[in-house]
Order: sequence, then structure tokens, then C-alpha cells
Amino acid sequence: MAYSESNEKNHQHFFANTTDCGIQASFSNAQGRKNYLIPTAQQFSEEAPMAVESFSMPPDQYHALMERINKLYD
Repeated sequence: MAYSESNEKNHQHFFANTTDCGIQASFSNAQGRKNYLIPTAQQFSEEAPMAVESFSMPPDQYHALMERINKLYD
């Protein structure tokens, strides 16, 4: 992805590269250059929640899920 814009009063350049850590963007004009690293959002691989009853899953897994829910409301 690259974008370049110029006019008589202000000359700016922009470029971005995708890296393993995120996106590296660089802006430059007559005063200098500034680089930014925009980190990649973490992706969670947890399964989507579903409605379950305590008897339909192992007790330790059910209690762990209930603890997570309780922490949301503390």
C-alpha cells in the first residue's frame, strides 16, 4: 500500500509495509520523517460460546467458564 501527495506548499510522502509484528508506516515532509509501528491485534482461537448445562460438560471445565463469567461482573 502506498500513497503519495504533494502540493506547492507542503510535500508529504507516506508508505506502509506489513511485518510479522504489524504494519510499519512512515510519513515524511520537508521537516523530517516519522515512523510508526501499528501492532497486529491478537487473534483468539477459542471456540464460540454456546448454551450448555452443567451436566453436559466436565465439571472442571464448567466451573472454569463460570469463574470467567463472574470476573466480568466484579
